[in-house]
Amino acid sequence: MWDVVFASHTAQTGVFRVGSHHYSREFARSGCEVTHVSTGLTPLHLSKIRTPDVRSRLRLALKSPIVDEHGVKHVVPLLIFPTGRLSYSAANAVMRVPMRSWSATMDRDPKKSPDLLIIDQPLLGGLIEILRPKRVIYRPTDAHYDPRTREAERRVVALADGVVATSRSVLDDVLAGAPRVVPTAVLENGVEFERFSEVSESGPRSGAVYVGALDKRFDWRALKTLANAFPNESFKIAGPVPTSKPIGLPSNVIFLGPVSYSDIPKLLNSAKIGLLPMSTDPSNDGRSPMKYYEYLAAGLNIVATSTETLSERTGPGVHLYEPVGDPVPAMAAALASYDGNSLGKAYAGDFSWSKRSQRLMKFIQETGD
Repeated sequence: MWDVVFASHTAQTGVFRVGSHHYSREFARSGCEVTHVSTGLTPLHLSKIRTPDVRSRLRLALKSPIVDEHGVKHVVPLLIFPTGRLSYSAANAVMRVPMRSWSATMDRDPKKSPDLLIIDQPLLGGLIEILRPKRVIYRPTDAHYDPRTREAERRVVALADGVVATSRSVLDDVLAGAPRVVPTAVLENGVEFERFSEVSESGPRSGAVYVGALDKRFDWRALKTLANAFPNESFKIAGPVPTSKPIGLPSNVIFLGPVSYSDIPKLLNSAKIGLLPMSTDPSNDGRSPMKYYEYLAAGLNIVATSTETLSERTGPGVHLYEPVGDPVPAMAAALASYDGNSLGKAYAGDFSWSKRSQRLMKFIQETGD
């Protein structure tokens, strides 16, 4: 099989698991030699050394590569400066001269080119020149509006042999002004179906849950509205808690902080409703949130903001409300109709990562024909 390198924005050391982590595992299971590279660590990050994520990334950067139980080699490079703050040419220069050599960091012969480089973090596009892969696939998961990231993305597209986006909206944004025609596909994110569906419940389900980032993409207004409208329901919020969270949230909003990925299935299986309250930030337009299928696999009904991507899906037990609209009717309907959502579970089963991986491999094979 192939020698594959994934270039991702997120290391597999924290509370989040992203698509590249799941694809890495599935490619390794299929017999590929897989290396997963994530955004570099720099001296500037060490000012946040007290945070668990930075400490775990530093350990991985110093010990890279670390091989997991699936045979995937995980790598965090040590760089002198964050590439996101530099121009494309300066970022590439920083990547070519890391604080620890690429050959040592990745434990690979620098003269050996990988068969395939799959990029979902365009700021790691410098790996194209460093590794000289035989083929490059760009797998955008979000639309990018920052000028430096957008410039890096255009450069990656110009060199890619194919583009596989997680939604049609993201694909359209990526290809706008593209310098050349390239094979494309839309392949939504998937779910570790067995992990989220086969959990022994510790008690009766109740309330609502959200798992994910609490950044500009999260709609605090909707959360506050729902919590006030349903005072007898708990709203459990899992994720790194920002210092700027709104004041005046009712007491039934419970912040759990970061929750280990291994503990998320049990958390989801304790609730009735999975929340996806997305703000009007443009980056939400094309988002393909993995939690959509994880919630369904765990037997939850979903209450979510209606975006172009989510409105095109037909998952059972999903109740959408318009952006900046009133989420209360959707929540009321989701609670009233909750019955374990067995149909939603069955629907999510068709989006397992193993099936996603097979489709991605087929696309890659077709681009090489």
